[in-house]
This record gives sequence, structure tokens and C-alpha cells, in this order.
Amino acid sequence: PAGADVRRSSPSAGVLGWSLELAAAETAARQRLSASIRCLRLELPSGVRNVSLDAETRRSAGVLVPAGSARRTSVRCERGYTPTGYGVDSGGAEVRLAGALASTRGWSFRLANAGSAAAQASVSVRCVRARIEGMRGGAPVSLHLATRRASFTDTVQAGRPVRHSCRAGEFSVATGVSLASGIELQSAQPAGARGGLWKFRAGRGRVETQLL
Repeated sequence: PAGADVRRSSPSAGVLGWSLELAAAETAARQRLSASIRCLRLELPSGVRNVSLDAETRRSAGVLVPAGSARRTSVRCERGYTPTGYGVDSGGAEVRLAGALASTRGWSFRLANAGSAAAQASVSVRCVRARIEGMRGGAPVSLHLATRRASFTDTVQAGRPVRHSCRAGEFSVATGVSLASGIELQSAQPAGARGGLWKFRAGRGRVETQLL
């Protein structure tokens, strides 16, 4: 929302948790903020038992972003794991997300520093094991978690949200974006069972959006 910044939004080391830190501008009025977290659950074929969803969090080292500049970094999941959501820790500084796009094995990020001093930030990715083992009728069985990346090009402006959806029968788990110069992202999140919602705080132009 206007007058507030997300200082940190990142998955915890365990499977279930997510950490958020929000900061309001000194001149902003008191306001109510909301957050959404996408939670996954397995719907198993009939008769399949003894299955667990294995997930881990991969984090980058600190990324030093000079004042008025941007830096790129990436985080990859281990072999056999599929990337889902991501997080950003701005380190309490004016570092903002200027790009986050998924690949087969991870996420690539671009971090921009709008402040007057260099700042160190970090990014993280939640990875889920793609092959899921279980039992059916006393015999081992394997299930596969498949993801698809859907990319879009949009002309955006401040105050006008952008929405996209996955195909019928699919579910959205994360939203990506790549911003042109002068455009500032306000929020990007899954919406509904298979959609994504992007909002922009400032600027006007063309951006790339992505649904995972």
C-alpha cells in the first residue's frame, strides 16, 4: 500500500513458515496492511499412502547494491527440486525488487537501490522436490510435481492493476516480473486458484510479467 514498504518477505528454513517485515513511512497515517501466502497441498490418486512433500529454502549471499544502481543475482534449487516462491530481504534499506523471473531450476533477480548509500540485500527461493515417493497396495509409486512458466508483456501505469491466469486445471504458485526503468512495483502475488495480480506504485511503460 501507499506509505508502506515490505522490508523482508522470505520463506523460513522449515516447510511451513514465512517471514514478513513491513515498514511505514514516517509521514504515513496509521493503516491496516494485509499479506497473502500461497499454501500447497497434495491431492493424491486413490490408494496412494505414506507420501510427504519435501521442501527446502535456498538463500543467496548478501548482494551489495550501490546507491542509485541495480545488481543482478540468482538462486538455483538443488538437482531434483523445483522452484516455487521467492523472497527478498532489503536489509532495512531502500532496495526494491526490479526483476524476478523463474527458470527451470531457480529464480533470477534484479535489485535496485533508490537510496543515497550502498546497501546489502539478499534473496531466497522455496524449492520443492519434484519426485514424490509413496506406496499403493504395498508397492512403491512415484508422483511428479510439474510446473510451467507463462510469460506476458503488459503496458502498465501506476494505480492500474494487471491480472493474468494459468490454464484451466493448473494452479498458480508464484508471480514474476521484469520492470523497465522508471516503473516501481507495489506488489505481485498469486490471486485465486490460478491467477496472478500485479500492482505498480509509479511509472508507465511495458513490463514482462510471469506466472508459475
